[in-house]
Amino acid sequence: MTGFEFLKKYGLRAEDVDEKKVLSFFKDQMDKGLEGSESSLRMIPTYSEAQNEIPDGESVIVMDAGGTNFRTCLVTFNEGKVDIQDFLKVGMPGSKEEVSGPEFFSILADNIERFRGKSKKIGFCFSYAAEITEDHDGIPLMFSKEIKAPEVIGKHIGKELLKVLSSRGWDTEGMTVSIVNDTVATLLAAKAAYTGDASTYIGFILGTGTNTAYVERNANIRKIAKNEGSQIINVESGCLKLELSEIDKEFMGTTKDPDSYHLEKKISGAYLGPFALHVLKKAAEEEVRKAAEEEALWKATEDALKKAAEDAKKGIDEAKKATAEAQKAVEAAKKALDEAKKAENDAVKKADDADKKLDTEKKKKADDTKKAAEEAAKKKAAEEAKKKSEAEAKAKKLAEEKQKA
Repeated sequence: MTGFEFLKKYGLRAEDVDEKKVLSFFKDQMDKGLEGSESSLRMIPTYSEAQNEIPDGESVIVMDAGGTNFRTCLVTFNEGKVDIQDFLKVGMPGSKEEVSGPEFFSILADNIERFRGKSKKIGFCFSYAAEITEDHDGIPLMFSKEIKAPEVIGKHIGKELLKVLSSRGWDTEGMTVSIVNDTVATLLAAKAAYTGDASTYIGFILGTGTNTAYVERNANIRKIAKNEGSQIINVESGCLKLELSEIDKEFMGTTKDPDSYHLEKKISGAYLGPFALHVLKKAAEEEVRKAAEEEALWKATEDALKKAAEDAKKGIDEAKKATAEAQKAVEAAKKALDEAKKAENDAVKKADDADKKLDTEKKKKADDTKKAAEEAAKKKAAEEAKKKSEAEAKAKKLAEEKQKA
């Protein structure tokens, strides 16, 4: 069996999730939870409105029970700016080993002892399913994220904490404890950070566990007798029951409360590591490792062939580049040869032109010489003819004189 076949067999591929079907089921469970019908989503009313104003200049003792850590500090809002003082983080009670009810509330009191007398208000961010009462106390319904504190289930957290503080000498007259879920606190934190309408805000947690909160109109919350206004609903979305594959069911069986928190156990941090280990062990049992090694060998061969092809292509590209450079050099040489030939032709032409010029000059000189000779001959002939004429005239004159005599 190949790794791909193994994932397909147990529905572990992304394409094995029918998103439309899951979302439709999610919406149906939300509607049933709001009307009080049987549903895997509790849709817990919080009696907290998203539009309430934040009191300015008033300090509040803050407690935060997360999936891994328990945090405490003193918070004050001054003109919209938050001031966090004396922050402390310790391990969440019940995360390492089981604790009793008295131990649980004693640990909570220990961690806020340093704030005695600094405020009459305690805000408790409680990251677990709890029924919220109209006076903002909380009653845990169950602990997720592998927290082990069974005696706390069903108790009023605020009242029990105030009892412990009172036994330690705190002045608890007029002191209040307001319980909110971590997703509700996240939504309210957005309200504190940004002004405007918070009715469209969603608080979403995806860490050790997962959950969601949003603002719902009271008219749609048919399990309470209240129609006006709106309030924040703690969905407890990690509780959503899902169709489980064989391997999912095996893993759920290794967790606390196997039939609860299906969505949380499939996507959140407390479970992804253990689930991955469970899948790997299952794969080893089914000898997927051998097939995986064969796949790895084929992949290595494929990678080697791919690299060889890439190297060959690189060599071809380099050869093409060298050929192009050589062609360029040939063209440059040809150009130089053409220029040399042109220079030679220009030189020959210049020589021919020089010869022609020289011949022309020689011919002109000869013509000039011939003309001069002809002119000299003519002049000489003319002089001789003149002399002859003068001699003849003189002889004729002498002859005439002789006749007269």
